[in-house]
Amino acid sequence: KVQKMEAVHGSSLDDSELLQQLVLQELKSRGIDVKLETPKPPKKSLVPFSTPSNTPHSNAVIPGRIFGRRLGDLSKLLVSLEDNQDTDVLVPKLVVSACKYIEDNVQIEGIYRMSGSAARQKAMRKEIDTFDKDFREMSPPPSVLDVASLLKQFLRELPLPIVPRIFHQVLAASFSSPPSSKLDNLLLCLLLLPSDHLACLSFLLHHLATVANSSNHNKMTATNLAIVLTPNLLPIQDAQTVAATNMVAAKLDKKTVDLNNQKLKLHTNIMEFLIVNNSSVGYVNPMIQERYQAFLSLGGTSHSEDNLDEDVNGPSKRKSKKKHVRRRSGSLSRVLSVMGKNIQKAMG
Repeated sequence: KVQKMEAVHGSSLDDSELLQQLVLQELKSRGIDVKLETPKPPKKSLVPFSTPSNTPHSNAVIPGRIFGRRLGDLSKLLVSLEDNQDTDVLVPKLVVSACKYIEDNVQIEGIYRMSGSAARQKAMRKEIDTFDKDFREMSPPPSVLDVASLLKQFLRELPLPIVPRIFHQVLAASFSSPPSSKLDNLLLCLLLLPSDHLACLSFLLHHLATVANSSNHNKMTATNLAIVLTPNLLPIQDAQTVAATNMVAAKLDKKTVDLNNQKLKLHTNIMEFLIVNNSSVGYVNPMIQERYQAFLSLGGTSHSEDNLDEDVNGPSKRKSKKKHVRRRSGSLSRVLSVMGKNIQKAMG
């Protein structure tokens, strides 16, 4: 009798590089374009995009203690995903605090759509960046609209978005798959995300689904949430690019504007699809999980040069008589080499 594998979240696996390699290999076998966009390096003089400061001639603010920082630099909490109490993910404290507060007030109309008070948000932001305070500890209790707006600010000002631009092309290719394989292919693609990003995305999608479940009160369906959150979670430009181009936005030609609108519409459709299918996001499918475990059982790691192309259904039975490890096939090596370099560039 075959024992069913327990669901495993990709962010909990120790060897993320091995997971990425196996996913890339499987996507390639399915005919999915695995070319990753190479981000243009920002000018050294630029700082991450943020809320305009009061300093004259300044277009951006130096990151604070929390806002404008990379996910990997932030303190995190271990939290359970709502649909699976056995699955814990590490999520930035601010994200957890904001989502829990919003869910406590989930019936308020216009969450994430209505902006709230800019003055109150400025004061709250300073308090958070100074004292790392939980929203539920603030007095008086903040408006849920202000909390939602601050969370959007936090996400928008990440130097590297929750879904980095480097992965947009492969996500679009997966989303264009036939209906029968669209979800599976898209879920595979998301496993390529860095662990911090995958964990945060999973948590946020569960949260957005919770908000959408009360849409009869708050008027925020999955469609409406995708429209207002996509520019923060899956932006067509990263924060540094925005900082570099916000002064010349008016000069964009019509062709570029039309192309950006098409990308935004596609990203919005992807985001809505992910909100609806939130309970599956981030989990490693049994096939990839089996290959991952089989490879590790042989003492392999992502840094070894074992030929993963030899047998896509499992590890090769052939053993080298020499101690030298085998080299990967040229095609896979090139794909992984490009991926590694691109991700390193994107992560800075």
